[in-house]
Amino acid sequence: ELLFEWRHNDNPEDAILSSDISPDGSRAITADKRTFVIWNTNNGRAYGYWGAPADINDVAIADRGRYVLLGLSNGLAVFIDMDTGRRLEFTGHRNEAVYSVDMSANGEWAFTGGNDYRGVLWNTRNGKPRYIFEHETRVTHLSLDPQGRLAFTSGTRGNATVWDLATGGARVTLDLKPREYVIVSSAFSKDGKTIATGAPGRDIALWSTMVRWIMLPEVPL
Repeated sequence: ELLFEWRHNDNPEDAILSSDISPDGSRAITADKRTFVIWNTNNGRAYGYWGAPADINDVAIADRGRYVLLGLSNGLAVFIDMDTGRRLEFTGHRNEAVYSVDMSANGEWAFTGGNDYRGVLWNTRNGKPRYIFEHETRVTHLSLDPQGRLAFTSGTRGNATVWDLATGGARVTLDLKPREYVIVSSAFSKDGKTIATGAPGRDIALWSTMVRWIMLPEVPL
């Protein structure tokens, strides 16, 4: 059932490039190239429109919509407290574009990845990195386990890894087939034992995070 249909404006050049829903489900964020909007998912109304300092590649929202994270083409990841207006610009990506972002449910930790071959987990209070996950290629997609146990990063040539946030070490490397395979979306299960990934060509896979190189058997939908 369609609940709401959201648009920023009627300009076809201002397409929605990224979206996210807060962990409690009460807020949604949508972003076009230079603007992001926060919506109430109960009544469909917009709380407001905000401009970004550079082109937006990805967005995340946390803690009932209080915190917003932007991944920008100018190499910055920008964390915003929407209640106080506090902004923190993370500059740890060597001035390379930030392609993918995620946040912990409480907004305390940001996870960003980009053109510098790195995924970085950093604290939004002081901007200090906790872990830096090195990749062989550009990091084009990443995500966090909602319980804060695991992280996932994926690059442009079929390389994708699940990381253990207790140790910072690799837990599982996914057995992706072709080198050019690119993952564009992912989600951890509540217990953290599996991760679902999506790729172009309507390809959806379910993987075990417990054993190296394992993809779970296909299940009819």
